[in-house]
Amino acid sequence: MFKKLPLISLLSFIISLSILYSCGTHSVRYIKENQIAEAEAMRPIRVNYKSPKTPLTSELFMINKRMNIEYSTGISSKDELVKTRTLDTLVISRDGRDTVNIQYTVKTPITHFNQTVSERRGKIPADFIINIPKEYLSDFWCITLTPEVRYKDSTLMLKDIVIKGAEFHNKQLDDYKAYDDFLLSIVDKSQYDSLFIDHMGIMKDMRDRQNAYWQIYNKDWKLQMEYESWKSNNEQEKMKLAAEKIGKEKSLLQEYTRNSINQAAMDIAAGKDTTGIFNRHMQQYHKEIAKLPGYFNKREQSLEKIPKQFKEIHEAKRSLDDLSNKAITEIDSVQIAKNRYRFDEIAENEIKKKRKDEKFKEIVVFPFREDVLIDSIVDPTKDFTYRYIGAIPVGIDDKYLEINVKGKVNAVDLSTFSFPQTDTLAYNILSLSHLADSTLKYQQIVTKRNEVRKVTAYIDYETNSWTVNPKYGNNKREIAKITDMYRSLNNDNVFDLDSVVLITSSSLDGSYEGNAKISRWRAKSIKEYLKMTLPNNANVDNKCISKFIGEDWNTLLKLVDKRKDLVNKREIIQMMTTTTDPDFTEKEIKKQYPSDYNIMHEYLYPLLRKTDAEFYIHRKGFVEDKVEQQVKNNYEEGLHLLKTRQYEKALTILSAYNDFNTALCYACLEQYGKAYSLLSDLNPTSESELLLAIICYSVGKENVMIKHISRALRLDPEIIDKVKLDDNMIEIIEKYNLK
Repeated sequence: MFKKLPLISLLSFIISLSILYSCGTHSVRYIKENQIAEAEAMRPIRVNYKSPKTPLTSELFMINKRMNIEYSTGISSKDELVKTRTLDTLVISRDGRDTVNIQYTVKTPITHFNQTVSERRGKIPADFIINIPKEYLSDFWCITLTPEVRYKDSTLMLKDIVIKGAEFHNKQLDDYKAYDDFLLSIVDKSQYDSLFIDHMGIMKDMRDRQNAYWQIYNKDWKLQMEYESWKSNNEQEKMKLAAEKIGKEKSLLQEYTRNSINQAAMDIAAGKDTTGIFNRHMQQYHKEIAKLPGYFNKREQSLEKIPKQFKEIHEAKRSLDDLSNKAITEIDSVQIAKNRYRFDEIAENEIKKKRKDEKFKEIVVFPFREDVLIDSIVDPTKDFTYRYIGAIPVGIDDKYLEINVKGKVNAVDLSTFSFPQTDTLAYNILSLSHLADSTLKYQQIVTKRNEVRKVTAYIDYETNSWTVNPKYGNNKREIAKITDMYRSLNNDNVFDLDSVVLITSSSLDGSYEGNAKISRWRAKSIKEYLKMTLPNNANVDNKCISKFIGEDWNTLLKLVDKRKDLVNKREIIQMMTTTTDPDFTEKEIKKQYPSDYNIMHEYLYPLLRKTDAEFYIHRKGFVEDKVEQQVKNNYEEGLHLLKTRQYEKALTILSAYNDFNTALCYACLEQYGKAYSLLSDLNPTSESELLLAIICYSVGKENVMIKHISRALRLDPEIIDKVKLDDNMIEIIEKYNLK
């Protein structure tokens, strides 16, 4: 059958299948090898212990020593007489490649009944030492230590400490290797086409498909060939019949023509009349011709009849050129392959995927933990000592807590042992929040009896004139600033108007003496204008006082200092502040710095030609200033948050006031720089100096701390009781014998 296929197509198809089959065979072999490795990794580790029937942890039940914990105050000069230990810890990473030996010395004081600690940021420092005798250690097990904090109404577990033997660690590594091998045995979906497909079945299906295509073509071809043969023979018969029809007609014509001629010849010879002989024979001829269609039509009809097997081909007018064959395409290959997967193996692979997490728990009996403080390998021939340093959160009203440590052993044979609970360490909690000053929630509201209202008017004058002309320039608007304020205060229901001082100044245009004279007359002119404009009850004569400045060099100096476009601003300011001859100085500025002078003349000089009106008033019915005490807005809530150690929330309120409680809030949040800076700007009190001392001690500035604590004691000898609110201060009292 394949001989009828194109040779090149057949060869390409066979080569493609060969490559696919070879790749699939290699991958399947790889999976099988991994499955064997997985099975090997799943075998339990053989552990050497006394008896297969005896748990590895059995010896722990007979030990009389016990794990314990004790206080630690850290390393400092005052620990000279306490005992010293060397801690030696080996830390190994999960992959076993990174190894670090940590060795440090800890001085352990004699255990006290309890310790006092200071709270910061809602936490207290956790600092204690855990001691485990070597009898509790082994290469074949792991110990998990869990510090437990007990408050008044709740319990908190601190981060675990994990210590283990080398063989236990190797067991963990072997389990992870076995799990990695299991993961490698899982086939990705992208490899299904090469690993989970039935290549021999595909070959058979494709051969069957090729053969089916050939059979269809061969059947059509044979039928077409039979039709072509029938059609050719039929055409030959039609041509033969047409020729026979034409020949019959001509033979009859010749026959009757010949008979008419012979009859005529015989009649002439007999002396008969020959008229009509030809016509009679022709009539007979036509009768014979009329019989021919019936004869030939029957034969033609038999030729027009199409055999049943050729009817469809004939109607479609199909020829050999119209025949087409089907060949195997890529779509056919995909369709065939889809139905030739080894679905049992695929299902097994999918189950592996779904059970990855479950399989991890099954294979990795003792997983590495990421949520522990340390995970270390220890030497089972030495006692284990560990100093736990961390932070413990405390609630808003926690004043006391206790700490103990629980321990559990897990051996490689799955046996366990729980340590008896250790002794309990007790901590008294001190908080700086007790220094909060409740009196600061009040603020003094001072209502002053006397006040001053000011307004500045830029009244324009004609050159060398001092007469007020309300129609000149912007004078109407500028004069109204003074008159409107005068009327308003003169008729005010709250204030009485005592006096009005008019201070007139001029620019530097002209001479210094001349400008002084003009300013004096302009001040008087404004007062006269007010007398004419305001009503009699304004009492301008008695209440209004005229003053003059002349050239306003002080205002000019401020304006020059603010300008950023004066190139020689520094030199000009120097000339103005050291002048003894104003007119000469102005000319020198104009001469030396013409560009800067033009800016000053255009933009600053007009601002000097002004009148400042100062209205002196007093509050009706007041003999002196009135002082009232009010609670600051939201301060009560901020103070409550501070006292209950909710420092972040408290600061959102107290930061608006920048007082002692704000600084205290910063200190409780360990933002010592902000706290120190704020306290330094406040008036010193015994409490502020005490807080400054605590801050200095916290940042290691002991010399400055002594200065502040001394000031605090001078301001209030009783402050020593508040000093004891911080454990650092307790150390200071003992160290410096403060009384």
